Amino acid sequence: AQGREWNHDASLDWHLLEGGDNWHHGVQRLVRDLNLTYRHHKAMHELDFDPYGFECEGGSLITRMTNDTSQ
Repeated sequence: AQGREWNHDASLDWHLLEGGDNWHHGVQRLVRDLNLTYRHHKAMHELDFDPYGFECEGGSLITRMTNDTSQ
């Protein structure tokens, strides 16, 4: 996490990833792994732009239901 609030007039704090293994590298690996999982499992993205691919259920709870073409 950055130590300062985001500023649209300045660049991101990429320097936080420099150096040895630290907390920032763990977050970087987590995001990498989540992206790989998303890409690997077709059902998570296959119908993102198809009305059939998304359903909204429940009044006070946000739920994401994904469908794929194998159903």
